[in-house]
Amino acid sequence: MDPWRCYCSGTRRRIAQQQCRREQALIGITGRKAHRILVKHSSSSRGTQGPSMYKFLLLNAEYHFKEIVDEARSVVLAGGTMHPVGPLLAQLLGPSFAKEDTGGAPGLSRVHQFSCGHSIPASHMLAIPLTHGPMGVPFDFTYAARTNNALMDELGRAVTNLCTIVPDGIVLFAVSYKYLEDLLAYWESSGVTQRIQAKKRIYKEPRDVVEVENTLRSYRQCIDGNKVVAAASSSLSSASSSSSSSGPRGAILFSVVGGRMSEGINFSDGLARCVVMVGMPYANPSDAVLKEKMAYMDKTFPEGSASYYEDLCMRSVNQSIGRAIRHAKDYAAIVLVDQRYTKHNVLQKLPKWIGDSVHHANGSSGGCNFAQAMGAIG
Repeated sequence: MDPWRCYCSGTRRRIAQQQCRREQALIGITGRKAHRILVKHSSSSRGTQGPSMYKFLLLNAEYHFKEIVDEARSVVLAGGTMHPVGPLLAQLLGPSFAKEDTGGAPGLSRVHQFSCGHSIPASHMLAIPLTHGPMGVPFDFTYAARTNNALMDELGRAVTNLCTIVPDGIVLFAVSYKYLEDLLAYWESSGVTQRIQAKKRIYKEPRDVVEVENTLRSYRQCIDGNKVVAAASSSLSSASSSSSSSGPRGAILFSVVGGRMSEGINFSDGLARCVVMVGMPYANPSDAVLKEKMAYMDKTFPEGSASYYEDLCMRSVNQSIGRAIRHAKDYAAIVLVDQRYTKHNVLQKLPKWIGDSVHHANGSSGGCNFAQAMGAIG
């Protein structure tokens, strides 16, 4: 159960008299409907009420941003991973901007969007929506299906095969720490871990922030060491080269969407020749902050909260998969493991430089089965 309780101007009468004056004062600043106060109470070891945490939630920035728009001739919004931007514009500029111009009313036609292309040539990027695994099991990583043993086995076979053909490093993103832990525990018991370890060394993103840098350092050293071994092997005789190539080559790093390694980390060159995104990282719908935000959007905006919910997911996807390409000579493959990545509305929310490189083996939006994906990567 979410420990946060929400208060707005309409709930003052339901506040008990014994609540502290500080809480009542915070509620007093929520006169506008676009504000909320979230309160989380804690209990002491003696069963009495301990310290409380207060979170001020701004549901719509239009009230504050309107002054800038009204006074300025032009407003420029610039950022890194802003795509998709539709709901963001509606929240900043108001519901009227979510519609086309009608009778002189301001609309999206006044907003000009520009997305920079990438410095890499098109041949250096390959994005694959992967719909089925090596044995033909469909990749359905919805919340209800993702812990199915047959599905996790099929994902294990797919990852093992990728470790065979992809040189240097692979970075795999799971939708949560919990799912990653469950997945790796199952693979350990079923023998998948051992098969992967025969191909590449395994590293896992730690929950402890202090350990993240140590894990990255070890992963980087493994990749760099692999390059040294490969260079040395190429100068030996064919017989010696064959014997020296046994054992794991390169590494695979298991990471989490929204974790430290999905933002701000530079996985250039051999650190990520392939990025694997398993599933779609939709936010927890029971989260108190998200529930308030979506309830407000359902009441205020014509398109409601559905697009906003999907955009949150795709912005996290884009943030993670963009870690691989970091300079003009870099190259990588991005494997989107889930049937839902073949949907038109989902593909439209990828950055243009990635969307333009999507490989469709089964028509304009059919994605790829595993044999087709391996052929494209290999």
